[in-house]
Amino acid sequence: MTCACRWRARNRQHAQGDSTVDSAIHSTTSSVRLHQEDFCQALGFPPETKYQNEGGPDLAQAFALLRRATRPSAPSTLRLLDFVIFNALVGNHDAHSKNFSLLYVPQGAVLAPLYDVLCTAVYPRLTDKMAMKIGSKTKFSEVQARHWVQFATDAQLSPAQVKKRILDIAKRLPNLARSTQAALETQGNGHPILGQIVTLIDQRCALTSRRLTAADADE
Repeated sequence: MTCACRWRARNRQHAQGDSTVDSAIHSTTSSVRLHQEDFCQALGFPPETKYQNEGGPDLAQAFALLRRATRPSAPSTLRLLDFVIFNALVGNHDAHSKNFSLLYVPQGAVLAPLYDVLCTAVYPRLTDKMAMKIGSKTKFSEVQARHWVQFATDAQLSPAQVKKRILDIAKRLPNLARSTQAALETQGNGHPILGQIVTLIDQRCALTSRRLTAADADE
């Protein structure tokens, strides 16, 4: 986290006059420019429809795109699952289809590193609706275990594996958030908003874990 609460992928350069991003891989002798295509572009949607509720892609389409575009597709598919879970748990409601991309490396297309991650949920004036639905829900507070199952089914993922991954990330994320806050404060980059974000992450992880484990008890 930073005081602006953004995590950005390293070595990114915005291409002038284009909506794509050129990423540079640096070695000791040269730089290689790689084409990056966001999911909105790759799926043929105009940029103004990057949000699902405005006619843009949904998560099922995003996972289907990875299966078509990447070989082998499993590594990128699992990474995208982690991105979806992470965005939900840190309160990034602005994870729209232009914030996921394909990166074209010499071996073929891969999922680009996660970028433009912002904890929007900590700011009351920003929308509480997620850019892409989890199951049928746009509000994180309404996401129950069955909506994660719906998401997994729609994305052609194993509901059991999705649940296992959610619980694993939800268990580890609060401590990672606290250690990141401590590191920033040690560096002289502390800010009151960081504590609020850490609390929000802790609450979201705890709520999600309770809902997923309670669903097991009811079965």
